[in-house]
Amino acid sequence: MSNVYATLTHTAGIHRKTATWWAHWLVGLYAFGWSVTLELGVRLYVAEVIALIGVLFVVSRPRIAYHGFLVKIIFAYFLWVFAIIFSDLVNDVAVFDTIKALSTPMLGGISLIFLVCLISRDNKTILTFLIFTIIGKLLLGEAGYKDQISETGWSLEAVSQNTNYFKIYFAPFLTPIIILAGFYLYKISKFYLFLLYFISSLFYFYLDSRSLGLILALSSLYVIFISYKFDVRKLVLYFPLFFAFLYFLYAGYVGYSLSFNEMGHNALQLQRLDNPYNPFALLMQGRSEWLIAVDAIWEKPIIGHGSWASDIDNKYTYLRALRAGADWSTINQILDRYQMNVIPVHSVLMAAWIWCGLLGFIASVFILKPVVHMMIAIPAVKSPYIPVVVFYTLMIVWDFFFSPPQSIRLNFPHALAFLIVLTAPYFKRKSLLYQDIRKI
Repeated sequence: MSNVYATLTHTAGIHRKTATWWAHWLVGLYAFGWSVTLELGVRLYVAEVIALIGVLFVVSRPRIAYHGFLVKIIFAYFLWVFAIIFSDLVNDVAVFDTIKALSTPMLGGISLIFLVCLISRDNKTILTFLIFTIIGKLLLGEAGYKDQISETGWSLEAVSQNTNYFKIYFAPFLTPIIILAGFYLYKISKFYLFLLYFISSLFYFYLDSRSLGLILALSSLYVIFISYKFDVRKLVLYFPLFFAFLYFLYAGYVGYSLSFNEMGHNALQLQRLDNPYNPFALLMQGRSEWLIAVDAIWEKPIIGHGSWASDIDNKYTYLRALRAGADWSTINQILDRYQMNVIPVHSVLMAAWIWCGLLGFIASVFILKPVVHMMIAIPAVKSPYIPVVVFYTLMIVWDFFFSPPQSIRLNFPHALAFLIVLTAPYFKRKSLLYQDIRKI
């Protein structure tokens, strides 16, 4: 045990108390920078510029080495970069398209290293990130929706008429407010945190923001799981009850949408289903890109189709609309609307395999595996930031399967940084204890 104590004392230098005000300012500017874009042929966020410059000054080899899962994820990004280059060369993809594809893992990796090196100096920078995100989104809005924001402006009336406006205007700053409030409620009562996340999830579902609503609902259940220290036997007993409870909420959501919000985006999707009370059918309706994923992968399973894979004659766009149950007039509208001739993808995993083949798929698995490993360890972590890391970890998992590959740039850096930094001490202690036991 003496070796463990000595090594932990040495590695404690990673988290030694020094002046960290500058780290807070860098994290704050980075968070605010996601609300400002630079149009340079491709959209570049000011946050990424800050990370590109700042990483040169904050990068620390001991900090990177201390966070073992950071090293594994960066390796997966390098593998993905190699897969992109190889597949694009074979498929003769335009250089500009290759550069756009490469920017996802490269900028995502740089931002991740930048944040881990800062947050590991002072975990309170997590709160700084949330506060400056709120300020940026509140003042400037969501940068990814600048066109819609300039056309319609702030309007509660618009939200009541089209709930998509809630996701554009309000969710970007309201979500970090909820997470920040959850951080403080967690100190008072874990049950209050559960209520906050659960009630917020109902509110999000009410306004057709299903993805965030589901993540908040799962976060509330995860908090209960952590708080009451469920062992495997309890988990087996209560797991069916959790899913039954979630399905009860889903059935209520379907009933409300079809009865009181018939013109809402989600109600229109539900009306196209043979059985709207089947949640998996709705998931495939909302993420219909999965309906053609196997076909696209099977066509080129090893090499892939290349970045921004060409959909010749809109073959997969048509097939996707057909399998999603769209009528012929809707299919024709879709074909007229999407003239980019790109195979539709809406998943990190899907894009990696369809674009980059088997090597891309392996890279994506190497990204997911450490995330799952760390997620399982969250209940053993003693930290006041549990409400934050639980929400953002579940968001990573959702984005991996059901969000565009650009999530690696936009959402993964801060979410992964929170998870990596907060779980690192636990894994370090576990590793050192195992080494000492082997010497006995």
